Amino acid sequence: MTTAYTSLLGLALPVTGELSGTWGDTVNNSITSLVDTAVAGTTNVSADSNVTLTTTTGASNQARQAILLFSGARTAIRTVTAPAQSKIYTVINATTGGFAVQLVGAGPTTGVTIANGARATVAWNGSDFVELTRFSNLTTYADATIYGLTVGRGAGAVSTNTAVGASALAATATGIRNTGVGSSSLTALTSGAENTSVGFFGLTSNTSGANNTAVGSQALSGNTTGSANTAVGQTALAFNTTASYNTAVGYQAGYSNTTGQINTAVGAFALYTNSTGANNSALGYTALYLNTTGSTNTAIGREALYSNTTADNNTAVGYQASYGNTTAAATTAFGYRANYTGQTSGNGGSTVMGYQAAYNSQNLNDAFGYEALLYTTTGFTNVAVGFQALRSNTTAGTNTAVGYQAAYSGTTAIGVNAFGKNALYSNTANNNYAFGGTDSTAIGAALSSNTTGTRNSAFGGAALYSNTTGSNNTAIGVEALISNTTAGNNVAVGYQTLSSNNADSCVAVGFRALNASNGTQNTAVGSGAGDVVTTAVGSALFGYNAGDKLTTGNYNTYIGRTAGENATTGENNVCLGFDAGTTASPFNITTESDRVVVGKNTTTNAYIKVAWTVTSDIRDKIDFDVVPHGLDFLRQITPTSYYMRTSRESEVRHGRKRYGYKAQDILALEGENPVIIDNEQPDHLKYNGEALVPILHNAIKEMADMIDQLKAEIATLKGN
Repeated sequence: MTTAYTSLLGLALPVTGELSGTWGDTVNNSITSLVDTAVAGTTNVSADSNVTLTTTTGASNQARQAILLFSGARTAIRTVTAPAQSKIYTVINATTGGFAVQLVGAGPTTGVTIANGARATVAWNGSDFVELTRFSNLTTYADATIYGLTVGRGAGAVSTNTAVGASALAATATGIRNTGVGSSSLTALTSGAENTSVGFFGLTSNTSGANNTAVGSQALSGNTTGSANTAVGQTALAFNTTASYNTAVGYQAGYSNTTGQINTAVGAFALYTNSTGANNSALGYTALYLNTTGSTNTAIGREALYSNTTADNNTAVGYQASYGNTTAAATTAFGYRANYTGQTSGNGGSTVMGYQAAYNSQNLNDAFGYEALLYTTTGFTNVAVGFQALRSNTTAGTNTAVGYQAAYSGTTAIGVNAFGKNALYSNTANNNYAFGGTDSTAIGAALSSNTTGTRNSAFGGAALYSNTTGSNNTAIGVEALISNTTAGNNVAVGYQTLSSNNADSCVAVGFRALNASNGTQNTAVGSGAGDVVTTAVGSALFGYNAGDKLTTGNYNTYIGRTAGENATTGENNVCLGFDAGTTASPFNITTESDRVVVGKNTTTNAYIKVAWTVTSDIRDKIDFDVVPHGLDFLRQITPTSYYMRTSRESEVRHGRKRYGYKAQDILALEGENPVIIDNEQPDHLKYNGEALVPILHNAIKEMADMIDQLKAEIATLKGN
């Protein structure tokens, strides 16, 4: 019998008893080798002409090869004819010249066109060759459809447009440089240019809007003529129609915006409800979420300005900052939940900065610092600057607190002014003023302990620190009136002035003036004036160190530098002038009372326009007796002229020449109980010239008696 061949590949089919001695050659050459080329062999077609592939049976041929490689130059599209039978080819068009190659079945059939540079797998489907896959760039002259997906330039076939997706760029368009990727992306575009849409229904309604970018399902899906918008995220700016220059990044960011322009929303649901509001910036999850028509607002942080609807010109930075603000305008909030409740009345204008600062505030208030004005609700026109300043305030207004925990405890007090760390910390009363906080030694803050005392003013560290219920006090200076608790109507100006006081109606001005005093109605003006006074009352001390040693003496008046400096317990004394009432003056007051000292020892002249008028009413006097001295007394004292010394150690004259007496001469005549000479201070004898007048009177009377006696004797002699 003769060897037969297969119908498709033409392989040998030897029969029993045939090919004796040549069986191996036939298998190798007519079966195995041909199978090898059918599976992996290549036919190279290089001719620039139409070609019919060879089909020799039982031997090598072109049609049996697995790969058809077309190479060489082409000057036209060339047709290659293969047997019209079941076969799979890998076709490679590697020709030059830019022309396609057409593979057809014998007949010929329609076949498959392989573009220049393309590679494809084709197979016989029973009636023709069809393309199974393509492995290279697809060059077509119209939009291609791949598994229902449109790829191309869109309906307008504009060369600079790109459309990928069912109905992408589906309208006949003249707009240029547009890119639509996604089902129904830019589907309505007509004249709009330079738009980019990536996502299902992105910019699907856009007609003439230009320079828009939409990334995400239905991003900018409602936009028609709006331009220069950017939306990134599912349904971002979904309802934007004609508005331009908006930017939305995040899931449903700017979702409801229609005609509002120049808005920026970054974060899921940011500016979600905004419709016509313009120039808003929202950065953070649901920032400015409920805003509808409010404009020029800035919200940075999750849920910042969340409830704002129609208000303009607000700024909120921080998690839930100004969360509850609805219609108040021109508010500013920086910090975690700063002004969380938001201003609900008034015209806005609040400024808040700090963690939960003005958390519940509903009115115009300004707060700067951690929990400053934390509990304020309806209180208004308050200013709090510092950590927990005015923290407990609720409904009170017109308060100012500057400093760490300044006016911390007040809830309903109004008219409070506290400046400094812990100033007015415990205060709950109205109209108090405190300036000064704790210093580096932590001695306390101004009016820190005040509870119900009112109309107090404190300026300086620890000024009126201990005051609780005392009212109408003014303390200026560190530790001024520091110990005062319940006393009122005091004024202290200077470091540690009235620092021990808890008595009423005292005035102290100067460094440590009345420092130890706890007596009432004392007044001291001057550095160190009355600084050791304890329980003395009703004294007036004016001048540096005036009354410096006074402790319990009452109702003294010392005026002048160091006036009455040595006085301790005496009462009702008056010293007028520098060093008056000291060892440098005519009398040194220590424990004496009811003394008046004017000037000091260096005084050269004392002037007054009229003579002193001295009380001499009999009703004011007792124990009347005769004056024992007269003419004999006067004869024993000698008037003298003299000059004062500048000091006892000096021989230098001081002042003009004077007439008078030597106190020692008169004292020697007066004896133990002198009247003319004051020897209370033996080292400083003093002359009482007024006391010499009665002696002169006696002397005149004695002389008159002598004259009368002489007249009588003369008359007798003449009569004789």
